Amino acid sequence: MTSNLLGRYHQVLTTVAGADNGIAAAAIAEAVNLPRSTAHRLALALCEVGYLQQQESLSFVLGSALDDILIPRLFNAQRSHTILPVLLSLASELKETSFFARRHCGRIEIVDALPVPGSQQSYIYPGLGDRPLDKCSSSKAILAFCEERDVDAWLSAARQEAGLPTSEYPAESFWTELAGVRDAGYAICDGEIDEGVISIASPVFVEPFGAIYSIGVTGPTARLKAQRIEDVADHVRAAAKTAAARLVANAATKGSKPG
Repeated sequence: MTSNLLGRYHQVLTTVAGADNGIAAAAIAEAVNLPRSTAHRLALALCEVGYLQQQESLSFVLGSALDDILIPRLFNAQRSHTILPVLLSLASELKETSFFARRHCGRIEIVDALPVPGSQQSYIYPGLGDRPLDKCSSSKAILAFCEERDVDAWLSAARQEAGLPTSEYPAESFWTELAGVRDAGYAICDGEIDEGVISIASPVFVEPFGAIYSIGVTGPTARLKAQRIEDVADHVRAAAKTAAARLVANAATKGSKPG
């Protein structure tokens, strides 16, 4: 019985995955040869755990919880030969520490950071792991391109975990800042976490997931601001496009291999 139920869930998921712009419960039922009420119940159960999401049109699309399963696998499989070369190039170009972050389970975490190789100058090391969702450039670069209701839920969960009030948060200025990130293609954290430290990050888009990663640089404010911020951002945006292209190309290569 359990395996049969799991099989039905699998059928519903694969049916929704095959629909480009969402699919109604009636169409799911027809595709998997189940009563409409059963298909609808299964789809709603999958919505509860985030594997599916019901749109305003009442059609179903894949949910963000599936991304949390797939994104780590995608990154782990491609880190050494896809991401690290881009980080090395960015750090060498700007002579500052480069970093790479990902979205995972409603959090943004830095998964790689690379100081300038062979340099004797002091540098900022951002550390690995979770970053503040509302301050860090790596976070804002990703959140700006996520669904607002998801961002709101992730921010509330983070504040609850930290024992902070969630009412009237985030402020309207935060959404305005994210809109600016979408327009500019990059986010800045200028002393919001550590005084005298600045970071700039751009989203890395990987279809069909969207902006699941970000890439950027961090360093002493005085040193990075000795350059035009827009010039620095140009390098970061270019690195983001390169990283995205390499991720997609590598995934396509792996997918084309037999066996």
